[in-house]
Amino acid sequence: MPIGEAVEGTTGDVWTSYRTRERILLAAGCIASYWIFSAIGRLFSIPRFMGYEGSLMAQPSAIFALLVAGVVLLGCVVLTSLFAGLVEFEGGLFCATFGLVALSTHSGPMRYVMMYSPGNGIFFRLIFEAIVLFFFVAVGWYALMVLRGRELLRPERHIDGAHDTIPAQGFMALAATVVIMIILMALLAQSDKKAQVIWAVGISSFLAALAAHSVFPTRPSAWYWAAPLVVAVIGYALAWSGWNHLPGGVVGGYAAPLGRPLLLDYASVGVAGALFGYWTSRRWQIAEHDPETPDEVEEALEHPVPAP
Repeated sequence: MPIGEAVEGTTGDVWTSYRTRERILLAAGCIASYWIFSAIGRLFSIPRFMGYEGSLMAQPSAIFALLVAGVVLLGCVVLTSLFAGLVEFEGGLFCATFGLVALSTHSGPMRYVMMYSPGNGIFFRLIFEAIVLFFFVAVGWYALMVLRGRELLRPERHIDGAHDTIPAQGFMALAATVVIMIILMALLAQSDKKAQVIWAVGISSFLAALAAHSVFPTRPSAWYWAAPLVVAVIGYALAWSGWNHLPGGVVGGYAAPLGRPLLLDYASVGVAGALFGYWTSRRWQIAEHDPETPDEVEEALEHPVPAP
């Protein structure tokens, strides 16, 4: 089969995996979160100069900027879960992290962070920013479990063969997602231009989670959406240790593609892309297990799968 037909077929399968109602709910949640982040960012001047200072740690009050981003993220998780949670358990987290794109698009590329932060200490601050931001993402995910425990949010649908109690399976899924994402980032992130790095991170995280879950179908989704954090830390750590900073603020070195995106890119489209890949793989596997023939339907009614 030609590559073009294979890509077109895969894209069609991804699109048809979601009903029109589900697409509308997710789109509404993403738009709402984007607008909220955009409004709050302008209100508190995050970033201070539009088109520059893309790191929250580069703001005049870095801790305040991180707290604002974290609180707004948690608020968007709870708010959008009211309707996006009807699509998937992590629907609210998907929409909230996508909303972070607003802060990234209001900021400039990584080169301006490098230019206005001389010395390789900026990479240490970026690693700290990664840990703090993904802590808030983890808290948002925990909030979903609290909502589920209070029966305000429905749980994931069970899939035969999907494990959630074997740590080794989860670590293998995480490692596979990280490795695949690094390879794809090396191919796609050829510059620090805003549009390119956003698409590079989003596509890489989506395909990496999709492929990794197809091989290691484990739960929960944290094993997959945590991968962008690991990739970001690896990229910034390599740039920090090798001081791969070229004239004009350009990130260089053999691991440059991993250091070109802002941390906001990893935390936004990185997490959202990984969740989307995880959902898509699960939906394909559920479709494979859905009863089709009359005998299979009768068997499913007589022996229903217990809820997770």
